Amino acid sequence: MLDIAGREEVTDSYVSRIVNLGFLAPDIMTAILEGTAPAELTANRLQSLRDLPLDWPSRRQILAFSPVG
Repeated sequence: MLDIAGREEVTDSYVSRIVNLGFLAPDIMTAILEGTAPAELTANRLQSLRDLPLDWPSRRQILAFSPVG
C-alpha cells in the first residue's frame, strides 16, 4: 500500500481506508450505489471510518443498516 500511496501522493492511511471499503457487504454496496443507504452515510463519513470491524453484522450496526435475515 505504501507504493500506491507514494504513486498517488496520498497517505498510506488513506489508501488503507479506501481499500477497506471494498470489503463492505454486498447489500451495503448496493444501497450506496442505488442511493438507498442511510442519509448520514456520506462519502466523507465512509472515508473517515477507522478500524472498521471485519464482520459484516458489526459493520451494518456501525453504518446504521438493518440486520440481514
